[in-house]
Amino acid sequence: MVERGVALDAGSHQAWDLHQRAADLAAARRRYGARADEVARLFFVGDETWPLADAPTTVTPPPWLDVARCHRGGLALRRHGVLTATVLRSMSLPLSYTSAIGVRPLVATGELVHDAPERLYRTADFVRTTQQAHAMSVGGEGWRAAASVRTIHQRVRLHLRRAGWPTHWGTPLPQPDVAATALLFGPVLVTGLRRLGAQIDEVEADDVAHLARAIAHGQGVLPSLQADRHREGMELFALITALNHGPEAPSRALMNALLDIPNRLALSPADRLLAAVVRSFYGGLSRHLLGPDTSRALGIEYPDTWGRLLQKAAQPWLAHPRFAHVHDRLVDAVMARGRRRLSQLRQRPIPRKPTSCTPDFLPSSA
Repeated sequence: MVERGVALDAGSHQAWDLHQRAADLAAARRRYGARADEVARLFFVGDETWPLADAPTTVTPPPWLDVARCHRGGLALRRHGVLTATVLRSMSLPLSYTSAIGVRPLVATGELVHDAPERLYRTADFVRTTQQAHAMSVGGEGWRAAASVRTIHQRVRLHLRRAGWPTHWGTPLPQPDVAATALLFGPVLVTGLRRLGAQIDEVEADDVAHLARAIAHGQGVLPSLQADRHREGMELFALITALNHGPEAPSRALMNALLDIPNRLALSPADRLLAAVVRSFYGGLSRHLLGPDTSRALGIEYPDTWGRLLQKAAQPWLAHPRFAHVHDRLVDAVMARGRRRLSQLRQRPIPRKPTSCTPDFLPSSA
């Protein structure tokens, strides 16, 4: 069994060692067999086919794409829009911080620590764009959004390699991490919604997985790391998670920045008082959805009271079919309010604070 070699990522030419990059390869092999090695090797593969210069402005849809399934999957998420946005913020994004190496590009660019509000809204815009009717049709807005993200990923890879990215960390933004991100916007979202009482059947869950697969394709994920069914997607996410090293200080810094967004958007003393309540709400909901162990590893110290209360209220109210038509309007209103706050804050820029979590492979000025 080959455990060392040369990375397949064009432009990196680095040696790889599965045992350094994978958290517990032996345990993963016992549970997942040869599949564990296949996925672990892809930590050393980036995006070989996407150029930096003259990058395309759209992605060509794959032959297997079923636009009707993407539409139904997006509709299932949009009809629970308020809950979907809440789960994205309280479960999906925190889970993206649980890989000690995977978060290093996020911390290195500085955006998620210093510019957390803007990054949150950009992520929400992307997810919401892909959920719209016809977004994943040929020439649809979803494919243009995917091309933009894919180009950004390539730029980050180039920047981090030039900054001295350690070879034993694999490739910056490797295939499994990008695949896991797409799964966070699909099967993991459905899992969180179900925990809050949303009635999403298996057919709808599979349609959401198909939408997430389309997003993965758009972001350059290899076919071997794509999933077309909900259960298949959750199994793939569990395997990728099992191979990743657990949260460290940078992960907790990102989680704290996410929870602190209400305070960053506050413009008055009343806003700041409300921000403390909102922070405790999202902290408690994250603890409820993630469980005590993951929450503790991410530094979430709030009790899960808010999460239990929301779960009791969600099914008879927020998840009720009669409320479905209200979700889009509420999410649009919240997004618009957030953008207004961001615009006002840009007029009163907040100085960046130094962070002790800057990866040690970057100079302090990076």
